[in-house]
Amino acid sequence: DMRKPTVRNTFNLKTNYGLTNLLTQGEAQTMDMIRYVPEANVYVLAAGPKPPNPSELLQSHKMNDLMKTLETMFD
Repeated sequence: DMRKPTVRNTFNLKTNYGLTNLLTQGEAQTMDMIRYVPEANVYVLAAGPKPPNPSELLQSHKMNDLMKTLETMFD
């Protein structure tokens, strides 16, 4: 949920970056935003900063491209 993000706190991540950065910043690198949590054996992409337009970001072409990229990297 990009309006009330909780993943960062759930996994105790020390980052303010995430999905919002990937969708709004051209220079953001996917693997720089994804964190590995060894205790849970899972990779996590936090929401990042709260955007003013989350639904527009999630429906964007950049989100579609990001999903295609992530499909090649993860199950």
